[in-house]
Formats: sequence, C-alpha cells, structure tokens
Amino acid sequence: MPLTARNTLERSERASAPGLVTCLWTQYRAYLLGLVIPIMAAVACHRMVNNFSRLLVEDRFVAAIDLRFRYKELHHWFAGRTLYHEVSTAVYPPASYAMLWPFLGCSSFTVVRWIWGGTSVAALAWLVHLLLRGSNAQTPVERVFVALLPLSTYPAAAAIGHGQLSMHALACMMTGVVLAWRAPPSRGRAVLAGAVILGGLVKPSVTVPFFLLVLLPTRRLPALVAIVGYAVLTVVSVSFQGFDLPGVLAGWVGHAVSGTSATSVAARQGGYANLHNWLASVRLERWNPLASLLVLIALGFWLYRHRDQDLWTLLGVVSIAARFWTYHRHYDDMLILVAAIALFRNARRGPPGSACGVLSGVFFVAGGMSILAPTRLLTAPPPVGTLFVSGLAVVWICMLAVLLYCAHIDRKPKLQGWAFWRES
Repeated sequence: MPLTARNTLERSERASAPGLVTCLWTQYRAYLLGLVIPIMAAVACHRMVNNFSRLLVEDRFVAAIDLRFRYKELHHWFAGRTLYHEVSTAVYPPASYAMLWPFLGCSSFTVVRWIWGGTSVAALAWLVHLLLRGSNAQTPVERVFVALLPLSTYPAAAAIGHGQLSMHALACMMTGVVLAWRAPPSRGRAVLAGAVILGGLVKPSVTVPFFLLVLLPTRRLPALVAIVGYAVLTVVSVSFQGFDLPGVLAGWVGHAVSGTSATSVAARQGGYANLHNWLASVRLERWNPLASLLVLIALGFWLYRHRDQDLWTLLGVVSIAARFWTYHRHYDDMLILVAAIALFRNARRGPPGSACGVLSGVFFVAGGMSILAPTRLLTAPPPVGTLFVSGLAVVWICMLAVLLYCAHIDRKPKLQGWAFWRES
C-alpha cells in the first residue's frame, strides 16, 4: 500500500468512534481515576463502618437480621424439631445447616455475631484478592480502583449488615472454580477444589450456576467430590430430623423451591430484576422451577460450546445468569461484581480501539455505577424506584450481551484457569 494511502487509512481508524474513546481513555484515565478513587474510599469507609456496626453491636432486630434467622433455624434444626413447617424463614436445604453449624452452633448469639464478623472480613478480603487478580489491572492506580470497587458497593455492605451468606458463598465457589481450571490438572488440587466448591454451595441460589463450570469435560473430579460431600452432609443433617430424608426434602422443596407457600410468594415481593419476580408480575409463579431449570440448561449448553474461552469471560456470563435465574434481593447483586471485572479484563486485554474492548469499557463503567448507587433508590416510591430497578435490569442485560459478543468473536486460544494470575 502506498505511504499516502496508509497514512490516510490510519487517520480514519484513529478518528473512528472506538479509536476516539480509546484515545481519550488512555490520555485521561489517570486523572479520572484520581478523582474517583477518593470518592470510592469515602463511600467504602462509610458503608463498611455502618454495616459492621449493624452486624456486631446494634441491638435493633433489623441488625444482622438474616444471621438471626439462620441462627434460629439452625438451633431449631439440631434440636430435632420440624423446621420447614414451623419456621417461615427456613428456605435453605439441609446440607446448608450442617455447613453453618461450626459458625452458628454457639449458644450465645453475641458470640456468633463476632465469629461471623471475622469470617466476613476474611471472605471480603479474599474476594477482593480474587477480583484484583482476575482484573488484569496493571498500574497501581488501577489496582487501587479495582480493590476499592467491592468495598464501596451497596451489595457488599448489605451482605455484611444483614449477616448474609452471599459473600462467603461467592468467594468459596469462585476459588473452587479457579482451582479446578488451573493448568496442568492435579488430582490433589481437584479434591481441594471440590471441597471449596462444596462450601460455596451453602447458598445454592447464588452459586449453582457456577457449578456448571466444573461439570465440563476434564474437570469432573471436583464436581464429583462436591456432589459426594454434599450428599454426606445432607444425610448427616437429616439424621437430626429422624432420618426422614424423603419427608425433609419434600418439606424443603414445597416451602422454598416450588414457591407455592404464602411465605415464598410474600418474600419474592422484596426481590427485583430476576426471573421469578418477572413471572410473578404476570401471575405465572407456578412456572418458576421450570423457568429456572431452562435457564440452567441453556447456560450449560452455552458453556459447553464456549469451554475454550477465557475463564473470566465465562465467569462473567455465569454471574449475570445467576443473578437472573432465581429470586434475589439487593445483597445478591454482588454477582454483578464478577461480570464487571470480566468486562474490565476484556477492556484491558483487547486490541486498542476494538469494538469488544470499547463496549466492555463502557459497560464496565455502567455496571460499576449500578452497584455503587445509594441503596435507598431501590426502595424509593414510584416512579423513581421503578425506573431505577428497570435501569439496573437493562444495564445488566447489556453487560451480558457484551460478554456474549466478546466470547463469540474471540476465537483465539486463551489462558485458562490460574494462568491469569501470572499476567502483569
């Protein structure tokens, strides 16, 4: 190509919209991040202090409310009393109570709160570590920004203040999946991955979609370990209910999964931006189990077709599917963090000015802003609350579309598993 023609082509490429966005970001990102980081740090301090106070010391019933529910349910269960027909908040499967017993089994709820506070610090710190490693952030400013992102979001703060399981389950499941995908494969590592994944299944509504990633070929040993362990924990837990396994499982399914109980229907009214709420809005609640199953089947098929793609792209797709596939409330929006980090990673590693890179960057910003917003907007009266929740759903669907697009056009071999830990 003649030199003049080549120069003209290069100028036209630089003048294109993706090239312009990339150029502006490259030139001003340090300045923009320098403005944003102090704000995020202030928000993180405010939210963490307030919600750790709620978890550890406040006497109001709404403080550590979900931890109170799990504490009551666990002691009810191990006292041999029927749970699912007597305690309206009991929606967790039997194995979850066996997993929670080492942390909630103490007779003093005050001690339980402090034990759970310690585990929450550890889970949050490890989740920050995982996301930071997966982000492919290279400069110190980018690393600080990514590290502050989980700390400053409303779902992380809400999970701590409520005493929720979301953060613990997500940290365990992601660790197990990354271990299972680490190359070269190792039997010892696979067993460890299965054990960690088992811990992640303490809250199945958040982590079951991630489990599909270890059902893929060559990664089935961790899945087998987790399945066998889950079965053993279920039997051990049910032994405190008179070994009535069919009756206990039927009670759990009828109360928590089928959604036919008045409690389940009422509880879903507090959720938003998920398949069950959308079905309830058109009076089709009876289709909840089938709809969730179809989402899992479709997700499993897509994962199988794209099993050679970058692990974090797969994690991002799974995280948004997990946010939509069943009932969730605001503390489960931590799932969007995984998708946001996957988009950040795509924006960093893609060719400069590529459509995938620019779209990933744009919707990383949109997704990050969606979970940094004030929590009060979720409960604001119409039309503000309705518009905000609808906006969240639209942003998250767009994030999913970008991840699917990037996976579709990216045909090159990718670093799998923990290989991304060595990227700089």
